[in-house]
Amino acid sequence: MKKKRSKSNFNKRAGRTTHSSSKQNKPSVQSPLDLHNISSYLEDYSIIAKYANMPYSKREWIETTRYELQYNANRYEHAVGAYLLKQHINFIHQAPFVICGKIYFLDFFIPSLRTAIEVDGDYHYLMNQAEKDCNREKDFNTIGIKTIRISNSEAKSNKYLEIKLKSVGIIR
Repeated sequence: MKKKRSKSNFNKRAGRTTHSSSKQNKPSVQSPLDLHNISSYLEDYSIIAKYANMPYSKREWIETTRYELQYNANRYEHAVGAYLLKQHINFIHQAPFVICGKIYFLDFFIPSLRTAIEVDGDYHYLMNQAEKDCNREKDFNTIGIKTIRISNSEAKSNKYLEIKLKSVGIIR
């Protein structure tokens, strides 16, 4: 029996809040990245379907976590997403991958180039996190995915994004 998708996930996906809380609500104006995420709603089923052999609870966790990551994307992720959209680059935001039993989410995955773009906050430069990021990159290299890292401060500049993405062949 197929379980129905929860309404709260759909509402989160559409940028709607379903309950009041003490946390700040997401602004009602949606960014280009929010609109991209909503428009790729049907494609999401094919992404999650790749994990059909997993227990339902794990698939549900992947789906829910992915939507939460999309919904809670910071302004730097939104800046990179908007830039990629402006350049007409086809990408998947918060693409889930399972490698050797570990579940990962890529900030941006460009399937045609087998390339990931990760937007790194300050904590990525701490010793423990830098080591985890290195191991993560090794795991992605084993399946042929190259990782490009962009710091929050670099994500603020369209000029920097242009130079960086040209240098690695993402844009021409």
